[in-house]
Amino acid sequence: MYFIEHDMHRENFSMEFIEHTTKVLVERQKQFQRLFRTNTPSTDDHRVLQYEVSLQQRAQDFQLSVGAQESFSAIKVKCSDVFDLYIRQCIQFHSTMSVGGVFENLHDITERVFGQQITMDETHWQSFDLALNDIPLIAPQITCHKKSYPKQDQYKDVFLRQDSIYSTEESKKDVSFIDLIKSVRNERWMVLLGSAGSGKTTFVRWLTWKFAQSVLVEKENVVLHDINMGSPRIPILIRIGEFVQWLDRYPTGTLFDYIGQQTWLGQTYVCQKFEMLKEFVRHGNALIILDGLDEIATFELHGRIVALVRTFMESHCMSNEFVSPFDNDRLANTELTSDFQCEGLLGGNLIVITSRIVNYNAQPLSGPMISHYLIQPMNIDYLYCFIHNWCLHVQDEINHVLIQNIPDIKRKKILIPHWLNAKLLISKIKEEKGLESLASNVSVLSIICMLFTRYGIDVLEKSRVRLYQQVAELKLERWQHRQLNIPKDALMSLFSNIAFYIHSRLGSGLIDELDLVHLCRLSLQRWYDKNTNSISPTWIDIRQQTNELMQLLSEDAGIVAARSLCIYGFLHLTFQEYFV
Repeated sequence: MYFIEHDMHRENFSMEFIEHTTKVLVERQKQFQRLFRTNTPSTDDHRVLQYEVSLQQRAQDFQLSVGAQESFSAIKVKCSDVFDLYIRQCIQFHSTMSVGGVFENLHDITERVFGQQITMDETHWQSFDLALNDIPLIAPQITCHKKSYPKQDQYKDVFLRQDSIYSTEESKKDVSFIDLIKSVRNERWMVLLGSAGSGKTTFVRWLTWKFAQSVLVEKENVVLHDINMGSPRIPILIRIGEFVQWLDRYPTGTLFDYIGQQTWLGQTYVCQKFEMLKEFVRHGNALIILDGLDEIATFELHGRIVALVRTFMESHCMSNEFVSPFDNDRLANTELTSDFQCEGLLGGNLIVITSRIVNYNAQPLSGPMISHYLIQPMNIDYLYCFIHNWCLHVQDEINHVLIQNIPDIKRKKILIPHWLNAKLLISKIKEEKGLESLASNVSVLSIICMLFTRYGIDVLEKSRVRLYQQVAELKLERWQHRQLNIPKDALMSLFSNIAFYIHSRLGSGLIDELDLVHLCRLSLQRWYDKNTNSISPTWIDIRQQTNELMQLLSEDAGIVAARSLCIYGFLHLTFQEYFV
């Protein structure tokens, strides 16, 4: 009856599903045999019965509050106009990555490509500059490890390094790594943990883009890299930092209330509230992604957000058979209806939550059915793939803009050479293990690619100190591109003060938020007093600049990054050594 009821003959099942079904049937047979012999139910029998009754009660509650479950296509028809706008905005927001600042001016790029400058009027220069802000998003090919979540007392040292957070049991056995896309396919409730700059946000943006793209072209199933992710679900990507800002205005609001009003970097998805988005969630047709659970200012606020997320998951992220992520996993896994299907999960919402590692450990989202995955440092093959894709996209974009804006290229049929050779950069990284270690972080690797694009391989032939300086300066340029109103020299001076403070006083290599804020304000005030001939910024201006910088540090893994809740440190030890 189960297979007929769920139309299972159409599905392609994995051995895991078959093994699970067989195990459940054997356990049920033993249970019936025991009851037949003794005629007395055990404590476990009572628990199983009570759990099954609770599942039935949840089903009844759903019927009363929501009614008959509607399909994805039925809800889509109700809001087709706004739905189309929302999906297209998802694609616009998340299908590209910024390379703003890769070239300072047109003369530099023409000299880099052709070996000489080409004269061009100011109008063409401006259009060229605008066209180089974005390239297609490069999704990092990430491997991850499904980890057994340690008990709370194993986190007494909240400054544990990434490679030391496996549980004792895991450290005694071989660790198997799997592709992150397969992890998303197989898990209904998933927490993705990774260090700063490991590619968490880039991955979930790519996931949002691809789900939106599949929905737009009305594919029967979502397929990513030849992996069937199951039936279409509307992607809902929420930055926890922006949800927190919304809560300041609506302190009694919930995560469910925020859906339909969510923004991305301050930009709205549709011009009006998309309340119909909630209908997709109510009826279990959504992929919900919460990015940056750790990016919260205080411990108390972090606890409040975790509680709101938990409430949302209990109400809106049950399985198709009304199993909650916070149910007893032993009882839930005795259900024949558990989600063990090889080609995507059955109906119901999916949720993916990202967080930096140690920040998450302070107040974890604990639930027996929630799977935790740990992102591994980018291995050498994936690193080379990223470099290849970067060079391919950037070269194609720049060549296209050159052809469009320099008439001589068309008129004289000037051949644009293959000027951005990924093999040169890959060979250089192979030669130097220190550079390979630095490049294993996605955030730093993207900056190295930008330096290579702007200056060529010679930039990596310089002294390591000079390379670190250029990486730091380019990162600061990108911050200023995001309208951080602090002079680059002032930021360089500030980071030198932070590095010296940490090096001379703190053996842990970390600094707490209060000390960092005080040091930022003091450093900026001293720099302005020394280097500004006119009127220096007021103390209120400096406080505002410090707040903007702290917000940027919490969101963007660059030189200094949040390492735990209200704890900061240099992203890579070499940056700290350079600034000292």
